[in-house]
Amino acid sequence: MDEIAIQTPSLRYDNPSKTATSFKVGNSFYPAPAYIPEIKGEEDLTVLLENMHVIPAGNPILIPANRWANLVQPLYFQKRLIGSNPIQDFIQNYSLIFYDPPEFFKGIYGEDLLEYALSGRPENKKSFKVKLKNKDLKGAMALIPPFFQPFVEAQLLTISKALDIQTDIKRNGDVYRAWLDPRISDYYRTYITNNVKMALKSPNSTIIPPVPQLRKDTPDSIKRRILSSNRATSRICYETKEENRQIFPYFHLYIDLNIFDNDDQNNQNTVFSLLNDGITHKTYNNYSGVALTLVGYESSLDKYRSNQLKNFISEIVNICHEKTPSLPVILLRSSWYGLYFADYGIQAFSSLLNGNLKYSQGSGGTISPNDRFGKVPIIDLCIDVDIEYVKNHLSELDEFPQVEGLPTIPQPEYFKNEMLWRTKFSKPLRLIHIEEGKRIRKSTLEGTINPSKHYFSKSKHRYLQDL
Repeated sequence: MDEIAIQTPSLRYDNPSKTATSFKVGNSFYPAPAYIPEIKGEEDLTVLLENMHVIPAGNPILIPANRWANLVQPLYFQKRLIGSNPIQDFIQNYSLIFYDPPEFFKGIYGEDLLEYALSGRPENKKSFKVKLKNKDLKGAMALIPPFFQPFVEAQLLTISKALDIQTDIKRNGDVYRAWLDPRISDYYRTYITNNVKMALKSPNSTIIPPVPQLRKDTPDSIKRRILSSNRATSRICYETKEENRQIFPYFHLYIDLNIFDNDDQNNQNTVFSLLNDGITHKTYNNYSGVALTLVGYESSLDKYRSNQLKNFISEIVNICHEKTPSLPVILLRSSWYGLYFADYGIQAFSSLLNGNLKYSQGSGGTISPNDRFGKVPIIDLCIDVDIEYVKNHLSELDEFPQVEGLPTIPQPEYFKNEMLWRTKFSKPLRLIHIEEGKRIRKSTLEGTINPSKHYFSKSKHRYLQDL
């Protein structure tokens, strides 16, 4: 058996009743519940760089694993930022979590997947388009990193249409079953190794590996791939360690909540079994924690399955916290839903800065003019509103609720410029979740029972107000 480094405890209890916790990301502990903003691209990174005064030191940040190297190239940003380049301060100050959008490996995302696979480099996309247009499919695919090739091939019809290229392809393939392509076994290791090496360049970082989605009809072959992907990541992190540093990844489960359909307890038991098998494996079980990407919060709550969802998350938290050493649980892509489940013991929640729980599918041309301005989150009310709501609100009141360091009112010129609106108003306001997390923690330390439920009971959130 290989010698494996032992992970030190990554969950810490901060009060005698064990209701307040801190969790470890990389080398540092951070108080829970924490909001983890997720960067999609250049615009989001710019927003965070310009609002570092609001983000506490050490705060975890989700970054796009395959785009990160390209995003942080100093010359790429110097034209867009005023003054000195703050990238180095950003990397030094925050805990970076390398994460691939899991929907890219499950659904049809076409051009968005292509751009991500090509690390967001326009010149690579241009070369791919030229080769594909010239019927040089082999040459085009050679530009795609091998791990991504099966997923891109499964979407070539959609990609060709997006690039305005005539094709003989009649239909897309099955993106989900692309996980079973032999090349995944061959090249997953290479891809993860590159991510680990990149993470090691940051003083405080970890990774969440890409995995197939677990759903109610998941074949056994996919279940095995979920486990093997997580275990391979744990092993690679050990083998790629440096003299004084090793990355400890998160064990990742990407779950469609349709597992609750038909009240089939077997599907939930499958999740618990996979989790137990993964984090207690005799050799490769060294993880920073457990990351859950759950899909379908609203549909589950629409179907009056709130108790199922509560019990499901409670059981996962119990499994993780009762392990020795205890493991933190973070709910990715969960927004206010994740904050609600702080009452159930989760340590962190995240969202994209536009508030979405996943990347949008389809062409940007289908987005309405108002939607291009993005949604504005309102603290206490716990709702996202559009630009028309903001106009009506400001005609009656002077400003939005104040959160230190964040804007309370959009400047007049923002109403005419969607980019200014997003980068100076709507996306910065997503950082209200940091303040909400602080409030819930303060209430917890003061002895309040179920502080999240109490907070949402006074809100106007469609699903959480009366949950």
